[in-house]
Amino acid sequence: SLYPPLNMTSPELYGRGIPTLEFQFPPSLASHIHGREHRYLRGLNASLARKGCTVTVSSTYDGTSATMKLQGTRIVNGLKALAVFIKKHKTFKGNSDSTLADYDVLYSIVRAALVPAQARQRGEVVERETQDPEIQRLREEWSVRVY
Repeated sequence: SLYPPLNMTSPELYGRGIPTLEFQFPPSLASHIHGREHRYLRGLNASLARKGCTVTVSSTYDGTSATMKLQGTRIVNGLKALAVFIKKHKTFKGNSDSTLADYDVLYSIVRAALVPAQARQRGEVVERETQDPEIQRLREEWSVRVY
């Protein structure tokens, strides 16, 4: 499973590091983010900081690959804020249909990550993942990991 059980309220959590959501952008989006991530992140981090999270985006010099990492002890709040931010900032998306579609996918991934993150934050063990094959496919395609 891409979502190993993790009790977000337990003290041993801090020995394992801060809860993290990480994913890689598909190449069509990585090239779009390349060079813009700093301006984009200032706005995103300002909104997430109030939620107890930080986000980092790293991209390769040639813009062929980009990774986003969201970290924080209150990662559920951060995921919600990230989803809202993605929906609001249509201007960042550019005008190409594929880019818009990719951002809708990103929104779906963030929403999909909320469910296991919420369960873990409540201290529950996540036994069953969503069986939605589309979400499973997206998680694989975007290399989504929550740890």
